This record gives sequence, structure tokens and C-alpha cells, in this order.
Amino acid sequence: PSTVWTTSIPTLGLVHLEEGEQAEATRALYAENVSYFLEHDMLHALTSPLGTVQWTLAASPHWEAKEHIDGATLWMLKPNGDASIPELTGIDESDCVGCETRLDPWRDHKFRDPLNLGTDRPFLPEGTAGMLRIVAPQEAVELCVVYEVIGQPAALYLQSPSGLERPFHGLRTDAGYHQACFGVENASALEELALSWKSEEPSRWVNPLGLSGRDTVLLDRTGVKLQWLEWRA
Repeated sequence: PSTVWTTSIPTLGLVHLEEGEQAEATRALYAENVSYFLEHDMLHALTSPLGTVQWTLAASPHWEAKEHIDGATLWMLKPNGDASIPELTGIDESDCVGCETRLDPWRDHKFRDPLNLGTDRPFLPEGTAGMLRIVAPQEAVELCVVYEVIGQPAALYLQSPSGLERPFHGLRTDAGYHQACFGVENASALEELALSWKSEEPSRWVNPLGLSGRDTVLLDRTGVKLQWLEWRA
């Protein structure tokens, strides 16, 4: 809308700015400088799932997530510091039975790593059954899984034998980042999440990140990369 101004606009490729309004706003964000945002009438923020600023915003009582679209998040400033704060947990390769280890193509551009994700991500090929071990906070009433679909697989399912309000869920499988949220019925009984597929084997596809040299895989397989968990009380 014409009434909305931005500190920067999307550009082709990755840009790391040291000066300018976007850089000043980013520094104010890391410093929890709420006065800066009020003085400049900056009441919202947009983050990409490829970046790391989202994790600072999630841990701040001054910013609250209002919308999630394909992994991107719209945040609203909460000057009084009364935003609800989720507990974020990174997913490690050792947490996922059946997963393979894949290098994160964007590892060199993640300047902060508060979730200790490292440079690798667990990847579950389409057709391979997987099991994610989890430790739920006792006060959790909602669990959100952030994941990245690689290629265009068929149906992907998530289920838990106990702990969730509904034991069985179908997940989105269009390519890209997604966030799927589930109601928690009994946090103490929630210990694992099973992942299964409609297809018995993956499809092959040409990975453009491999063509550019950013990724290590050229002739890729369809599947899912697991990113992190968000727990809400």
C-alpha cells in the first residue's frame, strides 16, 4: 500500500549492508532499542526463513509474529514488552532417525546461530520413513515444525502415538519453507514424531543451487529438510 514505507526492498542475490536505514534498524533490533522504532514509526518487520534475524525477534518480548507465509514472517512491534515468546529448538541430524546429513547451501550467509543449527541439516528422502526425537516443554500447548520441502514430492504425513490433540496430520509438500502447527494435549507424553510418505521412493530433479555451485547436489532427490521447532505455552 502507498501508506507503507520500507527500509529496503528485495534485491537479486544476497546483500549485506553496513550503512543505511536497514542497517540502523537491524542494530536497533539487536540492542532492543524500542525507542528507535517508535521515533522512526517502524511498527512492523518482515523476515525470511533463510535469514537469522527471525530468531532474535522470536526471543524478544517487544516483537510478536502476526502472519506466517511459506516460512516468511510478519512481526508487530510490542512497545510494552508483552509479546508472547515461543521456545525455539534447533533440529540436529542426531535427532532424526532415517535422515541423512546435508550441507546448508546458505551456511556462509548466516551470521548468527542462536539455535546451534551448524552448517548441516537433516534431510529425509521421499519414501524413507523417519522418526524425530523431541523433548517437549511441560507447559507447551502448541508445537510448530519449520521444514523445507525439496523438489515436488507427493503427500507427506506426520503422526505421534501420544501427546498431540490429533495424532495424524498431512503436511504441505509444495517446494520451499513451511511452518506446520499442532495442538499439544499432553506434553509429558510427546516424545517422538513419525514422518511417512505416500510414495515409496524419491523422484529425481535438477537442483538449480547445484548448477550455481551453492549446493553440493546437482541431480537431487525429492524430500524434506528439517529446520527447527517452536513451542508455545
